[in-house]
Amino acid sequence: MVQPQQFNFKYMVIGVSALIDGSGGVQVTMGLRKLNTTLQQIKYIYVIRHGDQAEEVMICHETSPGKTKIYRANANLGDSEFKRFVETLAHHRPDADLRRYDPKTAHNMMGATNISAIVPVVMTTLFTLGAFVFALPWFIHGVDSGHAEVEVAQLADADYSPDSRNVTVKNGQFLIDAALQIETTSDSGTTIEWAIPLVPPDWETGDPVHVVLKTHELSAQEAAALDPQAGIDGVLRTVLWEGLPSDEADYLRDNNGLDLADDAVEIEYQADTKLEFYLGIGIVAFIGILMTIISVVVARKQKQEQAAASASAGQ
Repeated sequence: MVQPQQFNFKYMVIGVSALIDGSGGVQVTMGLRKLNTTLQQIKYIYVIRHGDQAEEVMICHETSPGKTKIYRANANLGDSEFKRFVETLAHHRPDADLRRYDPKTAHNMMGATNISAIVPVVMTTLFTLGAFVFALPWFIHGVDSGHAEVEVAQLADADYSPDSRNVTVKNGQFLIDAALQIETTSDSGTTIEWAIPLVPPDWETGDPVHVVLKTHELSAQEAAALDPQAGIDGVLRTVLWEGLPSDEADYLRDNNGLDLADDAVEIEYQADTKLEFYLGIGIVAFIGILMTIISVVVARKQKQEQAAASASAGQ
């Protein structure tokens, strides 16, 4: 016979209850996750520490002959009821207590995946991948070394695709009265951009607008040099999610009275795609290296904490 014991501990704000009944049955309830087994069916017990906030008990139990399953219950670090529950399990099943082993050995014995060891690797991969996706348009533009001459009227055709996004757009005219001035204010000052509708020479009021030229603030001399008829060099911003921001497009429609096409394309004047390419490489490399360093530091700390916990359990 086993002396019945009830244990109640917490993980953050979640209440966890555990019961060892008189017949050796073990029941644990943590939210919707429940364990219903017996002391004799428990094959292994192991405790993992998660930083300075929590710890976790892994209970590997037999569900049928030759088959096992691992149940995990968490608790706030230092919870006395959690510790009493683990010690009670270890008292009844000393041969199942793996706390004296290092995490790798214990997980191998249980046939379990060491989630704590995987998390830093997964986080490093996800953050680096996220940085790569963020910079992907810059990479695509950066490897585009071609050039194409296009007419404004050609860009009105949704099926038209020039050989390169580095273009000289010509045979057009500006709708200066419908241009949008965009001011961006930050701690470093105020920057000004212009969104200028660009249409073919035969465009008439009420016709749809398919092209918008984006440019930084220009001097009078630079502005005078822009000749949409002879040709303006720019970059078609048509990679993935690139394009005219929806708020700017709505303003051109609602306040400036333009029939701006839903598939209107943005051409950025004097875009430095090579600088963006190298900037993208720098961002991805920085995030990857930073997350790798953080992962190594976290992994070492976890290893030290687990080694200390294993040494404590072995005493």
